[in-house]
Amino acid sequence: MSWSPRPLLTSVLVGAVVVLALVPALAYRNPRAMLPWQLLLLAGLPVLGAVFASPWHASGPVTDFAVAAIALVVAVELHLFTSVQMTPCSQCCSLSLR
Repeated sequence: MSWSPRPLLTSVLVGAVVVLALVPALAYRNPRAMLPWQLLLLAGLPVLGAVFASPWHASGPVTDFAVAAIALVVAVELHLFTSVQMTPCSQCCSLSLR
């Protein structure tokens, strides 16, 4: 049986989601400073997919969804907990259509 990096990748992605979910509470030293539960649920879906899906189904789409969820969590944390100003979507769409 050959070694597969898949369990290691899944563990790293799960760890990244957990750490990113805890960063606001630890940084502000307030357990109520958390991301919205809907976003945490969305970020946790790849974990469930990796656990319950067959290896063939979970190899590509689950990893892709996990990376996208982590990027979304980072963007929301920057928007909610820092002074970074995100570009409004209407400006992004108008620039992409030109």
